[in-house]
Amino acid sequence: MNWVSKVDIFLYINLEDRPERDAEMKQVLREQFALPSGKIHRINAIRDFPGSIGCTKSHLKALQFAIEAKAQYACLLEDDFMLTVDPKTFHKKVNQGWEELKGEFDVMFLTMTPIQLEAQNTPGFHRVLQALAMPALVVHHRYFTKLKAIYETALRKKDPHDMVTQQYQRYDHWYGFYPALARQRPGFSDIEGRNVDYGYLDVDAVMLKDKPTLPPPTPTYTGPCQVSNPWMGKIIVQ
Repeated sequence: MNWVSKVDIFLYINLEDRPERDAEMKQVLREQFALPSGKIHRINAIRDFPGSIGCTKSHLKALQFAIEAKAQYACLLEDDFMLTVDPKTFHKKVNQGWEELKGEFDVMFLTMTPIQLEAQNTPGFHRVLQALAMPALVVHHRYFTKLKAIYETALRKKDPHDMVTQQYQRYDHWYGFYPALARQRPGFSDIEGRNVDYGYLDVDAVMLKDKPTLPPPTPTYTGPCQVSNPWMGKIIVQ
């Protein structure tokens, strides 16, 4: 089974004035994902203020493209996506997670900032109870309408959409991988106006088997698509 063949379209969000990221994403998708050009679509990102608004509008634009394309599965990517493992290992792990669920999920993170996870049978594959950041995810068509409503709610409330999605992760069917198979590429962030590096995702966390007596602390917001991990790398796995 090849999960890539199950996904109808791969959409990457890219600002017009970041051609270097456009080139990097094309290389990732063509070489590391071995995708034909017909499956790859660039979504012209929307710049707005604050940056969280533009980020959510861009994600909504990508999702609307998937809806209009009548895709069964769509992969939404931000243009700083990069693998942290070799392509063979990456695809093997995603295939294993996909096969375990038999494709029955709402959202599958290819990378995320995890906070609380529930281990599944496949090592490193988890039910997501709480996570932040949405730089790479596969969405099942049955969840398109709900995810669109979540994005619209975030815009209405002027909240980052990765904060709003936490309200639904525990009750819907969100999954992801940790330790990380991919992360956001180090470099200049247009949203934060500085160089950023989310390298903490490369480090194996101390995984706690027991649920803490206190709820997880409120995450610190650092950008529209990335929130710092309040556990400083200590991910809760039940």
